[in-house]
Amino acid sequence: MAERLSFVHRKFVNSLKFEIKLPKNIAILVAISGGQDSMCLLKLLKDYQETNSWYIHIMHFDHQWRANSINNSQALKRLSLRWHLPFYLYTQAVYSESSAREWRYSEIIKLATKHHIKYILTAHTIDDKIETALYNLIQGTGFDGITSLNYSNEIFKKVKLIHPLLCLTRKETLWFCKKFYLPIWCDITNYVSNIKRNRIRHELIPYINKYFNPNFNRNFIYCLNIIGKEVNYIKKRTEYFYNICKHPIFIALNKLLLKKLPIVIQRRILRVFLYTTTELKVNFQNTESIIRMFRPCKNNIARLKINKNWYLLFNNNWLYLIKKS
Repeated sequence: MAERLSFVHRKFVNSLKFEIKLPKNIAILVAISGGQDSMCLLKLLKDYQETNSWYIHIMHFDHQWRANSINNSQALKRLSLRWHLPFYLYTQAVYSESSAREWRYSEIIKLATKHHIKYILTAHTIDDKIETALYNLIQGTGFDGITSLNYSNEIFKKVKLIHPLLCLTRKETLWFCKKFYLPIWCDITNYVSNIKRNRIRHELIPYINKYFNPNFNRNFIYCLNIIGKEVNYIKKRTEYFYNICKHPIFIALNKLLLKKLPIVIQRRILRVFLYTTTELKVNFQNTESIIRMFRPCKNNIARLKINKNWYLLFNNNWLYLIKKS
């Protein structure tokens, strides 16, 4: 118990208590890379496993980007055996960040579904939150994209993706690993300059700290927290008005009611309307095209193709979502 009194343990417990509220007596799937952040998370979970009656499953992905990646995988497997934790290894040669992300997401969902696991944990830290926000901001995202990395997100049929280390920085996870002599595998791909996230981490953020604001990280996180709370409020208002605007029987929205709402709520209602039926995520330009068609047209009827399977039908006061078949 004495070793659990470090400041990292206290921050971890507080995040579980106030931010995540992770239940006891549940199965947990932890995605582990072998780096300092994931080893810190695994050690913290192990320390509180008995207290909370957690059934911890370890999942590791080998993208075969490094010559020694197999050694990394085998070391994690030996650690899981020593700690009596189930270990699942996935190996596949992946050649891009986006492909690797899609592959990991797909396999995580399959494994969680197979073992009826509702909580998936990853070791993202405060630094990851800053880098993700900057990366998405540069790509031209809105507030949702800037604040996309949160303590908890539902990703698939009540399966939650949890980030319990968003209370810690990389310096703190490194201190923790050194204090408890945890084995760390250094991923050299984290230093490849043609990967955009690496350039944000090693070039952009240090540049901002040096030439613009030495307290950038702290101030930016404070800003992201404010934006996140405002986004959550707008989401709740969107849900309220969406239930008012939708048709009681058909897959349709009341166009007249929708036009009376603020444009920011209109955009969000349209995205929710399309996603709940088709799981299609429309961008800002497509949303604006739909809104422009709210204007009266000839015979009050118009059609807009969404993709090869779905289109929108504007008929008098209603906006219908129709399947091509």
